[in-house]
Amino acid sequence: MKFLTLTATLIALSLSAPTLAHAGVDATVSWGHGEVAVFSGSKVSLFNVRTNKASAFIPIKDKIPGLWPTGIDAAFNDGRGGIVFFKGDKFILYNIKSGSIAPGFPKTILGNWNGIWTERIGASVMLDQRYLMLLRDTQYIKYDTYTRKVVPGFPKSIAGNISGLTKGVSAAVNWNGKLGFFTGNQWVRVSHDCRTVDAGFPQKAPFSLPSVAKPVVKTSNLVDAAVYNTKNQRIYLFKGRKYYRYAAQTLKLDPGYPKDTVTAFKLPWTSFDSVIYNGSGQGYYYFFKGNQTCTFNAGLNGIQKGHPTATSKAWPGVYTKGLGGGYCTGAPNWRAYFFANKKMMKFDMRRGQWKAEKYYDYTPSDPIAAKFWVGGIDAICKTTNYYFVFKGDRYMALDMKFKPLKGFPRKIKGNWKGF
Repeated sequence: MKFLTLTATLIALSLSAPTLAHAGVDATVSWGHGEVAVFSGSKVSLFNVRTNKASAFIPIKDKIPGLWPTGIDAAFNDGRGGIVFFKGDKFILYNIKSGSIAPGFPKTILGNWNGIWTERIGASVMLDQRYLMLLRDTQYIKYDTYTRKVVPGFPKSIAGNISGLTKGVSAAVNWNGKLGFFTGNQWVRVSHDCRTVDAGFPQKAPFSLPSVAKPVVKTSNLVDAAVYNTKNQRIYLFKGRKYYRYAAQTLKLDPGYPKDTVTAFKLPWTSFDSVIYNGSGQGYYYFFKGNQTCTFNAGLNGIQKGHPTATSKAWPGVYTKGLGGGYCTGAPNWRAYFFANKKMMKFDMRRGQWKAEKYYDYTPSDPIAAKFWVGGIDAICKTTNYYFVFKGDRYMALDMKFKPLKGFPRKIKGNWKGF
């Protein structure tokens, strides 16, 4: 069997001037001795705050052996001789004095940090010896490193709470007693209490970009997960901790939506990788995140006892990395299909079976699809008449033979009203 595959949209930042912010600041972190380490793509440079000069960019793998070689999400200096780096759903502790990665790393954020986002941290910075600020999209969290818990009342909106900012912070750093935030092609320097923006800001980044540092390519997806409920004939689109419910035939948003995913599905996570729906009995939603899964029983309005649990235990053979979507066929064959990168897996859900049945390497045959779906998917759901597949800021509708309908791909915004 061959199937079409999608990949998360790779959006190259539009660059015009030779400043590091224009090339994409992935992360900035205080390195000690008045220096700030600046990460961009696969390169890193040390900027001296006192002399206002930056060192030549060198490969990350040469500066910090053992660290991810490209695309650092965020970093902060813990004030105890270590630097914590985030990427995806994992983090690494680096010992500055020894110049080495601490034993046992990388580790997953999930299970080691209480209450913070478990993936895709946008920026991080220590506010003082105790409190850490974490930012992602339009929100930020204040984390107590002593109690290892999120401070009550967080997350909060960036807009209205951090002067000069609204969203999209890609890096943050302590800057001579002030806080420096990088967003888009600019940076903003803010007072330590986040109430006042320094005069003359925002402005371009203070360091020039050597030609060896290349533009950063980042992923951008609008839809985290999608599922079709066969009982009410509704399509659910998930983004962060919000979900939107649409009529399958008209794609019209139901009144009262979006709603809170955590409240509605009793989830322990504020985001997840994929969800499939099983319409048998009272109805079940199977949520997947990293290497864990969580089942919601719609009839009992609660999470299955003992969940979340390891995916390898509850769904033996299902991908635990790179899961981009899945769907359940329902009666009469009761199969689930899971997608990860360039592979697809068929899972036998029949009573007494419940096991991975077959793995596929698949290639698209339709020329439109071949151009659109290379590499992996953000989300997929199967309705009665169509497959809807989401990738980046676009989506594709396919018939039951997996052929794209005329006029696709299309933009998600404008076609899925309210999303």
